[in-house]
Amino acid sequence: MIIRGGYNIYPREVEEVLLRHPAVAQVAVIGLPDAQLGEEVCAVVVPAAGSPGDDKLAVELLAHGRDELASHKYPRRIDFTDELPLRTSGKVLKRGLAARLRAASHDHYVCRMLAGLAAAPGRICLWRKDDQLTARQFRETVLTAADVLRRQFAGDPAPVVAVLTVTNSPATIILRYAANLAGATVVHLHSTNAVDPTDQLAADARREILGRTGATLLAVDEENADAGRELCGKLPEPPRLAALGLLGPDVLDLSSGDPDAFDLDTVQVDPDQPAVVICTSGTSGRPKAVAMPYRVRALHLEAGRRGEFKSPEPLVYLATLPVCNSSGAVVDLALASGDLSSITNITYVGSPAAPARLAEALNVFGPVLTQIYGTTEASPISVLGPADHLDPQLLATAGRPTAEVRIRSLDSDEDAQPGGIGEVCVRSPSIMLGYWGEPELTAATARDGWLHTGDLSSLDANGVLRLHGRMGEVVKTNGIKIHPRDVEHILLIHPEVAQAAVYCVVDDDHVEHLHAAVVMRPDSTADAGALIRQVAAELSAKHVPASVVFHDVLPLTGMGKLDKQLLAALHNLETC
Repeated sequence: MIIRGGYNIYPREVEEVLLRHPAVAQVAVIGLPDAQLGEEVCAVVVPAAGSPGDDKLAVELLAHGRDELASHKYPRRIDFTDELPLRTSGKVLKRGLAARLRAASHDHYVCRMLAGLAAAPGRICLWRKDDQLTARQFRETVLTAADVLRRQFAGDPAPVVAVLTVTNSPATIILRYAANLAGATVVHLHSTNAVDPTDQLAADARREILGRTGATLLAVDEENADAGRELCGKLPEPPRLAALGLLGPDVLDLSSGDPDAFDLDTVQVDPDQPAVVICTSGTSGRPKAVAMPYRVRALHLEAGRRGEFKSPEPLVYLATLPVCNSSGAVVDLALASGDLSSITNITYVGSPAAPARLAEALNVFGPVLTQIYGTTEASPISVLGPADHLDPQLLATAGRPTAEVRIRSLDSDEDAQPGGIGEVCVRSPSIMLGYWGEPELTAATARDGWLHTGDLSSLDANGVLRLHGRMGEVVKTNGIKIHPRDVEHILLIHPEVAQAAVYCVVDDDHVEHLHAAVVMRPDSTADAGALIRQVAAELSAKHVPASVVFHDVLPLTGMGKLDKQLLAALHNLETC
């Protein structure tokens, strides 16, 4: 029997429900300790032959359990295995299964990554410009720094290390791994930009984050040592400076440790302790600090190895996005997989891509494209995998959910009808712990068991997610509500349109009007009339923008997304 939140749950009842799913061959339901509710209901599944991938099947089973069982009974965690351990009597050995799952849930993601590197020490595992690191060099550098940090943190129950280095440099990755091995929380001070590695946080914002998180150590490189000293000089209780080398008497030398003195078998960490704090831009201009626990880093590593990034060959990841942000999880996966040979996967995130541009990329690179839709707070929400890119009908979508998703109707707060537009709400093990130091904002975003993203989407009968913009972007014009993303999509399917942004302009009478800004491909001949006719034909005359303005480039926000507020402001200036 499993006891959860005061309820008695009989595993056999849950198993019978899951076994009714055609993709389940065998299942064992067990209870694992839960600090808040006593026990967590977990299911270990042997998939039937021909079943979908683990990630897709997990989503199906979570939904299946939620439909068939009371909310306290359906499993919140589903693991997969090739076979269940059996007693001589033929019954499942659940005690051994529970012990295996408990060990896996506490498995440190850095230990797993370093184990992968140890298997091929002579291979190049990291390459930036002219610098190359073998797996042995990288591993020893991480362990050396971790040895110094663990001694530095003796007696500190919750150390915090802030990192300020050249973005996408080896130091950025090495310092995160070393600090996490030593049991510290890592706070990146590079940027709130998840797309542009060159975009940097202002000094005032960095000081505010240092103060808010209570960092005890500020790790820098040579390029940022003076900036680090200046930051510390303006704080009442400054953190100590540290670096991967000798940078002066005021800087702790993390290269002075002994890699052999750090025993990976002794590494212990609370899986719900924050591993990384990622700063994202907020509407108020004050960065939001998203705290992600160690268990989520481990989940990302395991899910990637079994999901879209599963490969018999070592993965090669070309990191064009800042690795201090969410894309750092892909770095973990690539390093854990092996060596550097040729590109095996191209991942794009941040904003929807034009279907015509995706078709071109597919012709150039082949079936190696993966689109990930997600948020920093919720991690991946849906994926359009390499095989999905071969279907032209899917290129304008966000793929299929990898988390439990509901589309919340904005009118009734109930689930939207299939194909209806509403807010994307997510429930998954990969959701953030919360916003560091901001409990009210956390409560407003994560409520009723769901994380509310503020993104508008629809889910069709085939389980495919389509994005329709942000909740605040809906334009009320011509007597109807228009989602700018829908009009952008129609403009982007025109073969001569490279980029498109549809935005709202409010006139002096507070009436909203739809406008479009486009960038055309070289040697294009289409004019505004052709684009307007396409919108009217594909949607309706009421969806036609009041104006279509041609640009050489479109302005972007710090997150690398179209800056529609600036476009609206420029329009108002030009019409004054």
